[in-house]
Amino acid sequence: MRLIAIITILMLAGCKTSECEQLIRCCEAAAEHPGMGGACSMARDVAEPDKCESIIEAIRAMYEQTNQKDQIPAACLEQE
Repeated sequence: MRLIAIITILMLAGCKTSECEQLIRCCEAAAEHPGMGGACSMARDVAEPDKCESIIEAIRAMYEQTNQKDQIPAACLEQE
């Protein structure tokens, strides 16, 4: 249910660039990880590629700060 809400918010935000499409995939993959909902919820009003990329970087940083760098979803590592 939560994942569907996140995806819906991101889709309605108008993210169409490759960075924003990557953000959607990254949030889908990271949705079950504690604390990621906050980073993905920041995307509600995002329509700029730079902002989408910044949110992806924030998600990666959260994994790194919790010593889980090896668990970063591949979708969050993609280089578009």
